[in-house]
Amino acid sequence: MTNEFEEEQYIPPTTQCTAWILVKGPAYGIEGMIGTVLINARAIHPWAKNHHERTWSSVLANRQGLGHLIDWTASISEDRSVVTLIDKHQHEVLVPHCSKFMKKPEDFLMWCPECGSSHSEYKDSTEQLSKQGSRSNWIERWHCPNDHLIFEKQHEIVYL
Repeated sequence: MTNEFEEEQYIPPTTQCTAWILVKGPAYGIEGMIGTVLINARAIHPWAKNHHERTWSSVLANRQGLGHLIDWTASISEDRSVVTLIDKHQHEVLVPHCSKFMKKPEDFLMWCPECGSSHSEYKDSTEQLSKQGSRSNWIERWHCPNDHLIFEKQHEIVYL
């Protein structure tokens, strides 16, 4: 009999980590993601160690996924012809921090389907839609250097 409160157990990937990890893109079904963002695994490794030491998640499988990410990114295949897809729990840990890896051109590549090429720079913008009382709405956008839309998402926060 399964306990309805039993937490999902983390099952580490069996593939070796490659130099580039696909963090955001249509492959994951991310709403508003038109292009793809690859992050250099060498940039993820030190971040994962630091993040593991300084944060805690109430989701056991996410904590385990982050712990495994440290070991996994320590031994990277140099095969640059293959991109690594991450599992659900590694994805939940990395996606909220994706833009942190997009500050140095050597740490990320953004694929623009309209250009048909990768870029190591992008333009981001935020459009405030409304701010009324405890409710705030805005749209976040990322564009390639040629102004093609890569990502667009509407956000809403209600302060209680």
